[in-house]
Amino acid sequence: MDRACKNLKRVPWFKIQRAMLDTQFRRAKLELARQAGSPRLDELRRRVAEEYESFCNAVATWTDLREQSVAEAKRALVDRWEKSSLPSRLKALECRLQLQYRRMQLLGAQLGTAQSLIPEGRYP
Repeated sequence: MDRACKNLKRVPWFKIQRAMLDTQFRRAKLELARQAGSPRLDELRRRVAEEYESFCNAVATWTDLREQSVAEAKRALVDRWEKSSLPSRLKALECRLQLQYRRMQLLGAQLGTAQSLIPEGRYP
């Protein structure tokens, strides 16, 4: 199997088409350079140049859209990460507050003023 044909399912269709068109443009350029000048060839050169300009514009547009798509996917991933880590951060904070409450109860008991330091029923 040819190395260029490996993992085609992973390669976007546009990239395959771009490579095929790029090869066609290179072949056309070489063929036009090889042949001597004539009015018909000048017209073909002009049309090939127009097509190549259109091709370059399409590739540039695709590249911009692809970069936007990647940036949006990155933002979505960061948003999901932040949303998923928020509940765990809140839970960790609650656990720290519970531990602090228990420490203060022990300190209050040592001082003999447990009721005066922390009112009962307000904390777990």
